[in-house]
Amino acid sequence: MLIGLEMVIVHLQFNYLLVGLALAISLVVARYISLVLPTFLFGLHKKFKKGTLIIMSWGGPRGGISIALALSLPTESQREVFVR
Repeated sequence: MLIGLEMVIVHLQFNYLLVGLALAISLVVARYISLVLPTFLFGLHKKFKKGTLIIMSWGGPRGGISIALALSLPTESQREVFVR
């Protein structure tokens, strides 16, 4: 089952593509920085294997969207099936 599947029709313009690409890259970079700073501040970088923070940076935004969409379901639409 695909949670969060939505179809949006947008007239494709090059400016939209550039803005979307820039936002996606900045989102992943910001998430990486927000993971690296506390990791090094608290000395946890020795506990993680190489590449762990990169995988966490990339995987975070994709999972967060699905959770946010599941939580936004009205209670009368079987919300409990998705949110447990």
